[in-house]
Amino acid sequence: MGLERSVGSIFRFGDTEVDVARRELRRGGARVSLQRKPFELLVRLLHGRDRTITYDELRAEVWPRVQVSDATIGSTLRDLRRALGNTGGTSRCILTVRGVGLRFVGAVQEVACARERVFVGREAELARLRELLGAGRAGTGGVALLAGEAGIGKTRAAEEFAAAARAAGAAVYVGRCRESRARPPYGPWSQLLTALVESVPAARRRDLVEGIAAELSPIAPELAAGPARTQPEGDEAAVYRLFDAVAMLLRRAARQEPLVLILEDLDRADPSSIDLLQFIARAAAEMPLLLLGTCRTGGAPRALDALPGERLELARLGRAEVAEFVRRAGIEARPQSIAALHERSGGNPLFLRELVWFAVDRAAAAGIAAEAELSVGATPPSLREWIRGRLLALSPPTRGVLEAAALFGREVEPELVARASGLDPEAVLEAFDEAARAGFLAMRPPAGWCFVHALLPELIEADLDPPRRGELHQQIGELLGTDGSEEAGARWSQIAGHLLEAADRVGLEAAEALVRAGEHAERRLAYADACEAYEHALALRAEIAPGDGERTCDLLLSLARARVALRRMQAAWECAGQAVEMARRLRSPDRFARAVLVLSEHITVERAAGVFELLEEALQGLPSEAAVPQARLLAAMSMQLHYAWQPERREAFAEKALAAARRTRDPEVVAAALLERRNALVGPRRLRERMRLLDELVTLADCATRAHYRLLGRAWRAVDHLNAADLEAAETDVAEIARIAREESAPRFLAFPVSWSAMRATGEGRFVEADRLAREAAIGMQRAEDPNAAPFAGLQIGTVYYEQGRWAEVARLLAGSREWLGPHRRWMPMGGAMLSFLDLVAGDREPAMRDFQRLAADGFAVLDGDPDALCTASWLACSIGRIGTREHAQQLLARLEDLGGCQTVASLGLANRGALARYMGLLARRADRLDEAEHHLEDAIARNRKLGLALYETRAQRDLAALLAERDGAGDRERSELLAREADARFASLGVAPIAREAGL
Repeated sequence: MGLERSVGSIFRFGDTEVDVARRELRRGGARVSLQRKPFELLVRLLHGRDRTITYDELRAEVWPRVQVSDATIGSTLRDLRRALGNTGGTSRCILTVRGVGLRFVGAVQEVACARERVFVGREAELARLRELLGAGRAGTGGVALLAGEAGIGKTRAAEEFAAAARAAGAAVYVGRCRESRARPPYGPWSQLLTALVESVPAARRRDLVEGIAAELSPIAPELAAGPARTQPEGDEAAVYRLFDAVAMLLRRAARQEPLVLILEDLDRADPSSIDLLQFIARAAAEMPLLLLGTCRTGGAPRALDALPGERLELARLGRAEVAEFVRRAGIEARPQSIAALHERSGGNPLFLRELVWFAVDRAAAAGIAAEAELSVGATPPSLREWIRGRLLALSPPTRGVLEAAALFGREVEPELVARASGLDPEAVLEAFDEAARAGFLAMRPPAGWCFVHALLPELIEADLDPPRRGELHQQIGELLGTDGSEEAGARWSQIAGHLLEAADRVGLEAAEALVRAGEHAERRLAYADACEAYEHALALRAEIAPGDGERTCDLLLSLARARVALRRMQAAWECAGQAVEMARRLRSPDRFARAVLVLSEHITVERAAGVFELLEEALQGLPSEAAVPQARLLAAMSMQLHYAWQPERREAFAEKALAAARRTRDPEVVAAALLERRNALVGPRRLRERMRLLDELVTLADCATRAHYRLLGRAWRAVDHLNAADLEAAETDVAEIARIAREESAPRFLAFPVSWSAMRATGEGRFVEADRLAREAAIGMQRAEDPNAAPFAGLQIGTVYYEQGRWAEVARLLAGSREWLGPHRRWMPMGGAMLSFLDLVAGDREPAMRDFQRLAADGFAVLDGDPDALCTASWLACSIGRIGTREHAQQLLARLEDLGGCQTVASLGLANRGALARYMGLLARRADRLDEAEHHLEDAIARNRKLGLALYETRAQRDLAALLAERDGAGDRERSELLAREADARFASLGVAPIAREAGL
């Protein structure tokens, strides 16, 4: 496995050698004295020798957090050139690009340190990763996870694979998760994406981020040309748009070359980074991309268990691999020494490395063979003891500096360590040099100073006395909190982490830092991180200041809001319920209203009544001038009445909500109220009123609201247009939805045009295509985490099966859909009517009669409050033909009078059972009004033909044939036989089974 004790490289050019690890410049074998800043400038230029390093980059990396003049840079460059011998007329190896920056020119050989290069084992894992890379190059991307205990060599194995991937022509980008207290939202992704974009030429960079730079800004703000897009509160599509933009960026980059993305230390990852990883993992199958993660066994988030792909568990090294390690280290060792070394190291590569080089260094100091030291076995009993021993060998100042540095995590900034420890910056750098020589730290341009292994800072911190550890955490947290740099705002998660470790010293300061961290995470759309921060803050406040009700209530509301954004509705409701009780005790109407509005999110049957009462209480407590919360509360009350089947009462609340919303002149509030007013106008005769409201909503949304209302208004208007048989207007709205959804990356609507096409394909008799489109729409909804994915797909696919006469498949689908079918049957008239008829088809008469009688009560009065009344009526008409009476038929016909020109479209365009006139014809036939029935059926044939609904045109034709055969008048029999033959031939061409061609089916 890998060796990192002397991390760094040796650069050779001419007679000059630069040893990064030892911070030495040698010419002709002799060491050349060189001050720190000229040396750092040289190393930066050598690492970036493939391009010109701009002056701004040099200022940021060589003189971080310090304002330096051009004269300082010039003076440093002169010192460097003098040390390199590039003066007078000799050849210059550092080129000045006037007005731009500096570039190192000439041939350079880079040699990794010998100890770093030793690597053994892992042949099987690397071979599998190369196979996955090959599949990725062929366009089928994949995901792999390298897992194992601390020190097992996950990072080194990933580095070996990265080198092989680069040699095979892939582009490799790495992001590392920081230790838990310092992890910024999307931290590893920010590193990775920024490196990807900055690695390509400027012209191609513009192509990569075209149209998505603003969406990417929460992760990589520097990619956006202008300010980051502000997201409206509650815009649940914002996270999806961000994730989709990342996928788009990767897809574009992968067109040029295969991509390998390495995410290290996923056991330390922030929750939002894991969410994004899961999203990209699903998309990886569609692009030449390999995602490789590393994580410690037992420490990874549970979410990684569901990650698609392979998990490669790295085992400890065997005796043969230990022997190979020793051989490559240049030591001749006997089998018994190898056996002893294997036993003492336990096969852990990190401990093995330390033991081997411990023996090498001791042997060199004593002037004896390394084999002798290996056989002596002078080693501490554990890695922790070994680290402790090495620390004690350092000077006291260096030990103190490392203790402070360890609390920053693996990557450390000398300036911050100096301020936290109260030392002079030069003294800290001298300590860093000593620590580097001892194998604790290394300089890794451009990242800077870091511990050579993630275990080192963990073990150093664990050995600190609790008071000393708390004091250092407090100093670091307060230092970062008073940092005036532009980065300070992004460091709130880090600040909170440090102050939380010192909570017994700083008290509520830690809780407030957690709140700031949560707010920062929300601004970056990292809602999972925000939830985590708010939860910690609440727990801390409960311990330190349990009596501060107002602040606790505000925190509960913040947590509820973040949970809603993550669609964790049950958890959001629980949190909002606590806020409701607290706001009531505090007598805070505003907080009470905000909490109750969270409870009203996503209406459910079980919760409707209780939430309505709370909404009433909240409304009564608000002052008269609070128009915005009044409008929202009234609209929520209207929505909660959806399942109460009180259409008049619901409509009254919706009307009040719209009036209150108009007084606010807030486009978002008015749009929401318009939508609820439209939805409250239920029943088959309110179609034109609904369309007028939707026209206003779409006009308003196009001018002043987010995409959500632009899309939802058009979706409902498309349904209403189709119900009114205006196919052209409906299709225009659907096309606009497709365009806006693509441009805005709106997850809930990307699948809508596909679902609409599935509905159209079913009516036209294109069943294979309808099935495919319905499944495609379901996949899109699942990707958007839409909870309606299963019901929508079930209805559309079930309709295809039903119309073809595939009864066995219908039965299997129904049996597997009990979870969502139950509520639909009881609370949605269309669901009850449909399932009642399907029970009749299956011969299960008792539940069919039970549902039918419930829906037929009071002359089918249920239709007055049914938003899907026309589609519900179509199923009821079919049932009446089998189990209903003549009176039933007459009652339903009376409710449908003058509506024969409408279509029977189900909610959000999931299904269209054709012209309502066909079902009026079936009802008229059952009522023995045969001439009227013939008129309706002929009308249905014409209307279905006009809309291209071949399936329902043929069904109406077959119904008419059955009617004529029953009437048996002059010429009726001959016409009936002709219509039946034509219909059956067409059914056969469409693939409808004979059993499904009967009248009324």
